[in-house]
Amino acid sequence: MKKLIWFLSMVLISVLLIACSSDDNNNQNNSEGDAVANEENNGNDVNGNDNEGNTIDERNDSNENNVEDDATDEDSEETNTKEEDTEELSEADKQEILDEYPDAFRIGDTAHFERSDGISNEDLEFKINSFKMVDEIEGTEPKNDAFLLVNLTVKDLLEIEEDITMEFIRVNVRDSEDDIFRKEEDELFQEFEEGEPYVYTGDLVFDVEESNYYRVSIYDLEFLIFKDEVSESE
Repeated sequence: MKKLIWFLSMVLISVLLIACSSDDNNNQNNSEGDAVANEENNGNDVNGNDNEGNTIDERNDSNENNVEDDATDEDSEETNTKEEDTEELSEADKQEILDEYPDAFRIGDTAHFERSDGISNEDLEFKINSFKMVDEIEGTEPKNDAFLLVNLTVKDLLEIEEDITMEFIRVNVRDSEDDIFRKEEDELFQEFEEGEPYVYTGDLVFDVEESNYYRVSIYDLEFLIFKDEVSESE
């Protein structure tokens, strides 16, 4: 009988010990779960509010608005820069540009180019008569802001029998940002017509960004043309 009582006592003690151990584990797990939940909330209360009383959705909306504001600021800066590049130049600004390129020719000036290197023999005069900006040419619209048409006269001083063609003459345009644009070819190429003997006149076509001045380079010669000197706008 004593053995039975002892055995039952041991069983009861074991049951109690197991129950206590289970309660301790549950309390520890609950504490760890609360800590994780607190970390995930990052200072938000049970209603989803942060420390300043803003909801999570309100904070997300605020972040999105900040991103949109930044993008708007960038667009505004780009627009302002472009406006500065295309606004009318004062006489002082124009003179500063002329001083920067003292060797550049102007509209109406005649520039002389001569070369004899065993490959080609050229003795030419170039003169820019005028220029204009157009929105399209024969139904074709520019990829940039406009087409720049530079009316040029070329005189062949060697009086070679063959016609002068601008397809083989190295020419390009730079704007005020020093971006370079090459003359258009294929269907936008404009043929030069002979007027007086060995004198040819026609338009060079460039697809350009709008600028308050351009530098037209023909071989190693450079012409400077200002936007306010345009002969015609369409």
